[in-house]
Amino acid sequence: MNLIHPFQSAVLNTAEDLFFAVVKNEVVIFKRSEGSEGYTLAGKWVDELAKDPPKATSEETSDLKKSKGNDGTPNTTKSKGQPPAEIVPTNLLRAMVFSPDESKLLVCADSDKSVCVLHINTDKSELNLIKRQAFPKRPNAIAALEDGSQIVVADKFGDAYQIPMLEDTQGKVGKELQPLIGHVSMLTDVAFGKDDQGKKYLITSDRDEHIRVTHYPQTFVIDKWLFGHREFVSSIHIPSWHSQWLFSAGGDDTIFLWDWVKGTKLSIFEYKDLIKPYLTDAHLAASRFQNENNDLIEYSVAKITTCRKLPYVAFFVEATKALIILHVDQKNATLSLKQVIDLRYNVISLSQVSDGFLITQDNRESGNKEFANLVKYVESKDTFELDKQFSGALDDAISKSLSEDLTVNVQPADIAPLYGVTNLKKHGEQYS
Repeated sequence: MNLIHPFQSAVLNTAEDLFFAVVKNEVVIFKRSEGSEGYTLAGKWVDELAKDPPKATSEETSDLKKSKGNDGTPNTTKSKGQPPAEIVPTNLLRAMVFSPDESKLLVCADSDKSVCVLHINTDKSELNLIKRQAFPKRPNAIAALEDGSQIVVADKFGDAYQIPMLEDTQGKVGKELQPLIGHVSMLTDVAFGKDDQGKKYLITSDRDEHIRVTHYPQTFVIDKWLFGHREFVSSIHIPSWHSQWLFSAGGDDTIFLWDWVKGTKLSIFEYKDLIKPYLTDAHLAASRFQNENNDLIEYSVAKITTCRKLPYVAFFVEATKALIILHVDQKNATLSLKQVIDLRYNVISLSQVSDGFLITQDNRESGNKEFANLVKYVESKDTFELDKQFSGALDDAISKSLSEDLTVNVQPADIAPLYGVTNLKKHGEQYS
């Protein structure tokens, strides 16, 4: 039986009347009808290059790791232990973000290792491809400069590249695009920051537990490192209501709050005991990494973000049915548990709205329902609740408009891999 593929990621615009989602290798737009809570399909864009079967590159399928010499040039050496991470070739779209003015949508495409810039026609609610830039290695994180002029793209081999948002650079690939910065290990996330003097910085995280703060555009000058994580860092986020703070999470069981400008750790939140009831056999380590009792579990935070306007931060652990929300005391810079939202299906993506959070779910067993949920703060109750009217209206629109779409309808066995963050955990690997 065919089903509509789960939504890999989704975002709402600031006005919250346009819903964008990545479904397999297609981006869809649903528009809220004026004067009602209903939604209608307003447009779509399909990655035509994704029609060919995906192929892993030689770099991705080998057990070679990348290191860099003192001069910053890459060296390739044989890795001791397991490969850096399991690579499953796909033709998916991923890492969808808005440009700062929300006039464009930026998406990473696996098919040709590119970043696609899609113009959002607000009058017609259409998506038009205006730029497609291929990179030497697969990109997996994007950030746009505040003025929207430049995009920084982080790849899975530790390099970050800069390209103009609009200028044509399609002919430049490989050696013609020089890395802006380089880490020894895989880059996992990237963000732009600005201090109270107006100086700009590029903040990057990697698989080696590092968070690096680099001057921008003078990226040859490292400002500082934020040390504290014991495992890889998968997600970083700067809240709009406190631009000197940064939240980080990853493969350990700790949420960090930093003052990235001063380079100080402000607070931590340990969630190990909180997440235990939500862990399943899916979190058992692979057999080659198991202990003698075969009960070793591995888990990691896939995403962390904040409300746009309220002092709350949310995160989810990969392959769990829970969204954990923390309150941020802005006066004392402390984190405390606000609420755990129990869900019917595993969370697979998380993004922010003004007074809450937008999630998508692994709803393959739902009968084409509950693709996305809106979790909103209800001031009168001082609590977060699921907006059932939103999810119901969206489900109706999705069912009506995508049930005959051959691009997004798949057999259950053909659902793309949705859980890959925990694969970043290291198991006795040796790094130089």
